[in-house]
Amino acid sequence: NVTFGEAKALTTIGDNAFEGCISLQHVEFATGSALYYIGKEAFMESGVSVVDLAGTKVTEIGFSAFEGCVSLAELTLPEKIKFININAFYGCTNLSNVKVSGNENNITFIGSNAFYNCKFDRSDIEARAAEGATIESDAFLNCAKA
Repeated sequence: NVTFGEAKALTTIGDNAFEGCISLQHVEFATGSALYYIGKEAFMESGVSVVDLAGTKVTEIGFSAFEGCVSLAELTLPEKIKFININAFYGCTNLSNVKVSGNENNITFIGSNAFYNCKFDRSDIEARAAEGATIESDAFLNCAKA
């Protein structure tokens, strides 16, 4: 497990930072964290099962950031999220609980296969899209609540 509780100045998680860390199960961020970007493939094919970004300032999740995280079951996105890039949660086959904190509709882009093969009700995410947002046609391909 990784706790960024005292790392309030952390602004980014770099590309490939925790890629393949299969024993990593839980990542915790401090409320008021300065984190605003999660890099490409940052947690790809890791063992993370719960991701709670509610207390962060994350506006962008990079390409394939959580791709292949088959243990990921719960995801809370921050209110300020704008960009969910291509393949961000591709193949997270157990992802069944997804929510966006707060009340704002800030999502402006959801890329191709962002939630490919996930198992949640996509309307929860789509309802938080800003007016004029781009949601690519295959963003939720094979995504169906089980």
